[in-house]
Amino acid sequence: MGQQAQSTTTAPDGWRRVQARLDGDAPLRRSGRRWFILVPVATLALVALVVPTILTAGGGERSVHVAGGAGRLYLAPTGVQGRFHLTGADTDPQVLVQPATTFRAFGRRAPDGLALEASVVITVPADFALTGADAEGPPLPVLGRDDTVSTDHYGLKILSWAQAGGQTVGVMTYGLAEGDLTALAKSLVAGDAATEAPVLPPGIAPVHSGRLPAGALPVTIQSWEADDGDGFMVTVADVPDVTADDVAWYLPGGRAAKVRGRVGVYSERQDRDLMWIERPGVVVTVHAIGLSGKDVQAVANGLQPVSEQAWQDLTASAPRPGAAAAGPVVVVPASPKLLTADNSYFPIRPIEGRLTPPCDAGPIDPAAQVLAETRDGRVVGCVRLGPAMVAADDVATATARQGRTALEWEVEFTLSKEGAARFGGWTRAVGTGGEIAILVDGRVVSTPRLASPSVSVTGAVTGLDEQTARRLAARLRP
Repeated sequence: MGQQAQSTTTAPDGWRRVQARLDGDAPLRRSGRRWFILVPVATLALVALVVPTILTAGGGERSVHVAGGAGRLYLAPTGVQGRFHLTGADTDPQVLVQPATTFRAFGRRAPDGLALEASVVITVPADFALTGADAEGPPLPVLGRDDTVSTDHYGLKILSWAQAGGQTVGVMTYGLAEGDLTALAKSLVAGDAATEAPVLPPGIAPVHSGRLPAGALPVTIQSWEADDGDGFMVTVADVPDVTADDVAWYLPGGRAAKVRGRVGVYSERQDRDLMWIERPGVVVTVHAIGLSGKDVQAVANGLQPVSEQAWQDLTASAPRPGAAAAGPVVVVPASPKLLTADNSYFPIRPIEGRLTPPCDAGPIDPAAQVLAETRDGRVVGCVRLGPAMVAADDVATATARQGRTALEWEVEFTLSKEGAARFGGWTRAVGTGGEIAILVDGRVVSTPRLASPSVSVTGAVTGLDEQTARRLAARLRP
């Protein structure tokens, strides 16, 4: 990121004060986005079932050894092989492609002097701000126009609109009241959001401004998973001119944390994220699911640099795409909940084969062995299905949202920990390329192919009208 404004926190004296304050801190408390961890997040874009595309099936307890070098930084965890097995690793997956973006970040400092309690980040164009966000509902009326308000899983509210001339604007906000949000929008929509002075709540001041590079960041990524579904990802990204303030505005609502003799930001807003600058221009993120804050810090502190050859050996330790998993496999348990009368309207079942129409079974029984696959009301094939892997009771969250056009709606869903573990066991057994069928009320609505095994599963049922999408989302909510 090209720096265009001086950072305050990263001055040597201020940085030493933050570090000294953290020296006596207790371990991270126990309890349970878009940029350095965007690489795995941005892969969630399949039409029907969304799984991290950079992961490949695999396992094994492979040891790697420290090897220095001044070139690209490769990191691997130590001390985790007893519980976790490697499920995927990749170098420079081409999943983050965006135009060059200018940004201006503002925030209210937390008492630790580094993290931000509230924040406003203005991006032009809007692409970066809107990555991973969904339209929340009613637009925000501002100066006679309706501006879209979106949210993401990390608690951000994002305003977006198109300026005169067609340039788009995204404004990521955290910790702002509704009135403050309106005042902020009014101060920006009438002019050029790249230069206009925003109206900000008391205590929020400039943090940093600069430019995000176009295209994909050089990055390595790896994923480790336990048999109980807990797991973590380690992302190492090359980000020129990155500052501690960039880490702070990227994880608003977090707190400063000491890690590896450095100071980073730790967040528990959604899952757990620990991010820090390992060396100038290199940012590391540990993104964890199901781990405590203390465990996340232990993973981070156990990272060790390895040679490029050792990293290649590590990535090669997973089977090639399409191969069955070689590591531990979760046994899919029999579940008395599956396909009961109460939850039979949303099962996910493996596809064991395809038949030529006409189908022997009608598209109304979710437990039938053979079902018709339809598209735009027309039967396009028949699928032979195995027993359900998950059902409606395994859905943890569901949200109806507008699709790519005004007439297209979809339902985004996430599986519970138990459902994800059951589904993950099946994906590891079958490997990349396996097909599944998502059923709604006994009809096959989607037949996605697995990109890879997964620690957690987020998906979307697409091609619905608004009424159907809202009704399905309401039924799926626990």
